[in-house]
Amino acid sequence: MVASKAVIIALLASASFAATPALGQVLVRGAGVLGLPDMQIDLSAPASQRYAIVIGNGDYESAPDLRNANADATLVAAFLRDQGYEVLERHNLDKRGFEDILRRVLFDVNKESEVIFYYAGHGMQIGAGNYIVPVDANLDTEYDVPFETVSLDSLVAIIGARARVQMVILDSCRDNPFANRRALATMGDTLSEIRSGFGALAAPVNSLLVFSTSPGAVALDGTGENSPFTLALIEAARSQPDASMTAVLEQVRRLVYTRTEGRQVPWESSTLVEPIGFSASNIAPIDMDTIGAGGQTRTLAFVGPEVQIATEQASQVVANVSLNAMLDPEIEIGAALRGALSLTPDDSLQLLEPPNTGRIAAVDIDGLRGELPATSATRGLQSLIYANTMPQTQASSVAAQDAVFTDNFRISVNGQEQVVRIALEGNECDMQAGDHLDPEGSGLTRYPNEIEPEVALAACRAAISESPSVGRFHYQEGRALLALRRFDEAKLAFERARELGHTRAYYALGQLIATESSAQGGRGTGRLPDEALALFILGVDQGDPYAMYALGRQLLRYETSVELQTQGYQLMMRSLEVGHTFAMNELGYYYLEDESDHYDPARGLRYLNESAARGDIYGYYNLGLVYQYGLGGEAVNGEVARDWLVRAAEGGHPGAPTNLGVLYETGPLPRDRELALNYYIQGLANGDGYGGTNAAWLLMDGLVAGYDRSDAAIFAAKAGALRDEKVQEFARQALANLNQGDQDRAAQRLINELGGTVEADGAFGPGSQAAMEAMAATLSVEPYQGSDRVERLIWLAELVWQQSSFRVDLY
Repeated sequence: MVASKAVIIALLASASFAATPALGQVLVRGAGVLGLPDMQIDLSAPASQRYAIVIGNGDYESAPDLRNANADATLVAAFLRDQGYEVLERHNLDKRGFEDILRRVLFDVNKESEVIFYYAGHGMQIGAGNYIVPVDANLDTEYDVPFETVSLDSLVAIIGARARVQMVILDSCRDNPFANRRALATMGDTLSEIRSGFGALAAPVNSLLVFSTSPGAVALDGTGENSPFTLALIEAARSQPDASMTAVLEQVRRLVYTRTEGRQVPWESSTLVEPIGFSASNIAPIDMDTIGAGGQTRTLAFVGPEVQIATEQASQVVANVSLNAMLDPEIEIGAALRGALSLTPDDSLQLLEPPNTGRIAAVDIDGLRGELPATSATRGLQSLIYANTMPQTQASSVAAQDAVFTDNFRISVNGQEQVVRIALEGNECDMQAGDHLDPEGSGLTRYPNEIEPEVALAACRAAISESPSVGRFHYQEGRALLALRRFDEAKLAFERARELGHTRAYYALGQLIATESSAQGGRGTGRLPDEALALFILGVDQGDPYAMYALGRQLLRYETSVELQTQGYQLMMRSLEVGHTFAMNELGYYYLEDESDHYDPARGLRYLNESAARGDIYGYYNLGLVYQYGLGGEAVNGEVARDWLVRAAEGGHPGAPTNLGVLYETGPLPRDRELALNYYIQGLANGDGYGGTNAAWLLMDGLVAGYDRSDAAIFAAKAGALRDEKVQEFARQALANLNQGDQDRAAQRLINELGGTVEADGAFGPGSQAAMEAMAATLSVEPYQGSDRVERLIWLAELVWQQSSFRVDLY
């Protein structure tokens, strides 16, 4: 009996990235050189969007509370709104909350954005790394760092990859919440002490890092409602409204030094190549034609007045205006609102209550984008933008009739309150093929195993016909074509998406190189060619976490240079910071390689458990293997393994059924040959060759009702036609143990499966040869001319796979 695969399978992923000092300037691979793209900034045209993320963490579960962190964040957020920034303000964020925030960066920020990130809360050093502490952090074990803290280094790199210019302001390091503890913070096995303060930090080009105190030092809380640093920052900024940050920070240092009697000195680190300040004077006009998805401005339809809507409190509210639109990342609502309310240039507009799940941005007559001012004459506004900020939604959990998402906000027009309702209808292409963590996605998502390819293809082609300039529709069309194994067409769709500025297309094109080569089976090619890595690099330049994972995986797994492996690990950690489970699976695999010098089972199991906790079917599968084979020192437990593998199989994991079959054939579960065979057949149908070889050997060891040994030959032949070399070896061993009659009858049955007509009598004579040639002519292929029964069987099985729709995109 050939055992099923006893290794952990980690997901293959997609591509995109920005050149930062932490990643070096050149990737050297063998004799070739892959250059990272230079950071190109058009200094003649300033940034056009002002965006701020403000976080205050004061109420901790396992660390001392910080009495003024939330007040500091509130003060900074109000100041930035006054300066016209679009502000995303959050308080008391846990680890998952930080993942959500970083995902929002993917969707909200682009290369024309000036971004401010402000954080007040606990921070610390572990080894050479700097970490922000979520409110639920609890560093009980040395393996907790990736899942209990937020890497400041990764955060700066993620924002820097999406933004044109960033300013990171950290009023942190109040004390050490986890003193006298040690933790793992790098890819090696070195335990590092958890220390107070932040260390020096490399940053992408055009970044300014501002720290409330000097490296390794502790910031003071002060005696008032706000910390000395934040109070001085706002005071200095208000007193010099048009000054550069250099001048503002000089005053901040003087104020903090004086008020703390020399015990605290703020410091900064800069890679700026252009001036930055809180004033909007350096912001360029925004091009209204670029607002909306894929470079297209979305328009709204005015429905009518006095529409009844329900609030989150379930009370009835009268909507004065109801606006309908397709669900898009951003929608221009200004023109529709002006028409619906009959606004004149002299009318006064004020935002009384923001949307529940979206965000309102204003573009003034000078083209500057930011928050809607407290009070503004409509003549001062060129447009209003509704930004869709709803969490990613699994489209498979949304019924078609429910794919309308509503939001409402309150405004005042000349002192009279108005309620505006927005109804956003999900496009069917998004419903059928929207991708996870897609920077230009609508928020509706499906994993590859959830895509119904034909349905998705029809929906996306309809969407393209209506909106040909929306890049994500072309990308999603490519996903459907890839699932159908129509590789040439998928490549054209991805290339068109890339031309339209769709970030994820770089990853898709790089991954297509691996997928095409596995068209005859469910195995990736391992080390990818430089052509694929170059595409991943371009994706990383745009801040795509799938590209970070894909490039990081290649460097970590296949490079021999410690420097490149470290870069790969850093990329994987960036991907992990936004909650990308592919990186968790891969790192779990990495640390569970029991004959490697990096074997660390407790660490590997932590990664896999975190992946499973986020609902990843590959995390389920990997944990199933852990308990099936006792990996990482865990005890073999058939019931636990079965439960994890069933969840994986139900979610569409292609290899999980085969492993379930092994559980029921060889243990540790009670033996059930019929159930085992059914699982093997399901695995083979998914393109898992081990399902075929296991089914063949099971039938050769003893028949199952309804099957004979020609079935064993068919299963083995189909497995042997897949590209995995080990599977091919097992398949040929199985076929060699079958007699000629079984082999011939299997060949005849495959001819019939391919549309031919021949009696399956186990005697492959001239009639069978003629039927095979006629079938080949119908399929426009050259018939097999040799006399080797095994090779003829495998040739026929290859044709069967070519006519099937097994999902190579799931491997």
